[in-house]
Formats: sequence, structure tokens, C-alpha cells
Amino acid sequence: ELRDGDTAWEVDLTQLKGLIKASTKAVVVNCPHNPTGFQFSRDEFDTLVDICRAHSLILFCDEVYYGLDLGHGVLPRAVDVYDKAICLGVVSKAQGLAGLRIGWVA
Repeated sequence: ELRDGDTAWEVDLTQLKGLIKASTKAVVVNCPHNPTGFQFSRDEFDTLVDICRAHSLILFCDEVYYGLDLGHGVLPRAVDVYDKAICLGVVSKAQGLAGLRIGWVA
């Protein structure tokens, strides 16, 4: 759950841990998040990957705004740090190329 914190949007990874059941197959995230601009800190991102790894879950990352980090620092792509990650990327969003329909799943 993404919620409005005292000074910025924040995510509750403890809540995520509690929501995982035996039938859970994947975690889906949008980061950087549209429309809030939320981006995981490196520690939060590493914790998210660790949670997925501990439960052998697929981590699907919508990274269409990857590179628009708003000063938080660019995180590694999930596929570069976790073998069960899937990333969605496009050229149009982060590069300002509206109308160009080029994307990829890695």
C-alpha cells in the first residue's frame, strides 16, 4: 500500500509481508510511481527484492518512468538484481516522446 506520509509518499513493506499467502505468485510495483512520484529508497528496494526472494515470488516492475528519479538516485533495474524479476519499459515516457510506441519486457 502506498500512503501519504508526513513529508512524502511511503510504502509499508511490513504490511506486504503480512499479505503474502501460499497462493501468492507475484508482487507488482510501479516505480517511479505515477502520479505520486514515489520511488523506493535503495534500502526499501533491497527489502522488496529480499521479500520476493524469500517467498520465491515473481517481481513485476513497471519501470516506464525509469530515469525520472526526482533527485532520489536511480535504482538498479529489478532484472539486474533478481532472477525472478520482470521489468516493463518504454521509450515514450522518460524520453518525452509522446506517441512513440516502443517498449520492452525484460
